[in-house]
Amino acid sequence: MKNKSILFFLFFLFAFTGCKYEEGPDISFRSACARVTGQWFVESLTVDGADSLSSFNNRFGNCLTYEFVDNGSQYFIVGFPCDSIISDGGSWSLGVKNTTLYFSLGKPYGPVGRTSWQIIRLANKEMWLRTEYFNYKMYEIHFKAR
Repeated sequence: MKNKSILFFLFFLFAFTGCKYEEGPDISFRSACARVTGQWFVESLTVDGADSLSSFNNRFGNCLTYEFVDNGSQYFIVGFPCDSIISDGGSWSLGVKNTTLYFSLGKPYGPVGRTSWQIIRLANKEMWLRTEYFNYKMYEIHFKAR
């Protein structure tokens, strides 16, 4: 009976603590760092609500893969351009109760300084980020796991 009470309490705790990301998930048994880690491709990109994925793909190639290394301190961009493997890195970290993802980009994009992205969805196979850049436009990027 004691085990059932503990399980009920844990379920209640997880079910009613609230979601920290706008778009979920409500419950996850993996840490935020573990969910960020892995290979991702850009599934959707909008700038001020307008679809900008084709412009991104024309500029960087539609097979660009972002690989976030599991040590929590760096990531590598692989697959640029699409017909060869070129790795370049930057750094990444989670902040503000794991609701913000900070990262910097190296070549071929930059160097670009450290940017701050609000995590609006962080599931095992999806990561959605939003930021406002220096040009005062709202960028939203949806990644899908490879």
